[in-house]
Amino acid sequence: MISRLYLMPTQDCNCSCTYCYIPNHERTQTSNEDFLLSLVNEFINNLDKKGYDGDPEIRFVGGEPYLAFSSIVKIASLFLNRIANGKIIINTNGTLFSTVALSSFKRNFRNRIIHIISLDGIEEIHNKRRISKKGLNLFQEAVKGIRLLKSFNMPVYLNMVLDELTVSRLDDFMRFIKRELNIHELSVSLLYDSKLPLSQKMKLRLITEAYRLAGINNILISGHHRLLLGLINEEFRCKAGAHTAVISSDRKIYACQRFVGRTKAKEYTLTTDFNSISCDSCVDTICYSDENRLLGEQIYSLYTEDLRQYRYVNSLDRLLFGVISND
Repeated sequence: MISRLYLMPTQDCNCSCTYCYIPNHERTQTSNEDFLLSLVNEFINNLDKKGYDGDPEIRFVGGEPYLAFSSIVKIASLFLNRIANGKIIINTNGTLFSTVALSSFKRNFRNRIIHIISLDGIEEIHNKRRISKKGLNLFQEAVKGIRLLKSFNMPVYLNMVLDELTVSRLDDFMRFIKRELNIHELSVSLLYDSKLPLSQKMKLRLITEAYRLAGINNILISGHHRLLLGLINEEFRCKAGAHTAVISSDRKIYACQRFVGRTKAKEYTLTTDFNSISCDSCVDTICYSDENRLLGEQIYSLYTEDLRQYRYVNSLDRLLFGVISND
């Protein structure tokens, strides 16, 4: 059943990333708050009806979710009040926080609202990739946002896009996040570019280097590349559509966030069953293609030889990826 609901309250964003995966991302799309609240009520009722006793989640993705901050606050309050063991996870660029905004979250909810901040390396690299529409220094704004979250004692994690440019200064970046932000965990996502894809050899080299530097800096690594182990270790098997659904404010539905822009969306209606999303062909094509199967085998070999502690799903994996839920 669906226990991880991904909401895309807006596809608009306050920055223009060079590798944005959102189709037609230049257009402005505001949040449909009434629709999202009714959707969350349906999700909660479905959990109650099915007698679900796990740890359900609502995950906000975008676009930039904080452009629809009012919707986030109302949905978080509704969900966390009714679901005692529920969590809210927000993927954000971290540049739109303020003391007033974060104070809107009830104090007793704050440790159940988890932020995953996109930070693509040191200042020079991050600002080259993530460009402000208003001419701001987005690296400095994101760092300010991370520090503000920490001052509110709200959990925060980092995700970065991994390619030749970012890995070239990855050691500097890891030292920065440990020294300046007191962060010891990092998710790395291989750059996805349909027009100029990374080669198989390059992907493995980037991942190998990331783990090497993480070992030197005593940082725990995770990232979508870990899902590629799913054909070797069932614990990592991508369960998109079995446990996850992504729904945008314009009533489009996907099985997984990574399918946005890569697969055709379905129209969501009030009669749509949360638990009837079929996506096995998408999972096989995107997550477990022949190319990804080979990469997964190579990563597993890397773990077997040098990084045995990574052969099994860890707490960071589960926090980052609802598609490997053990429900």
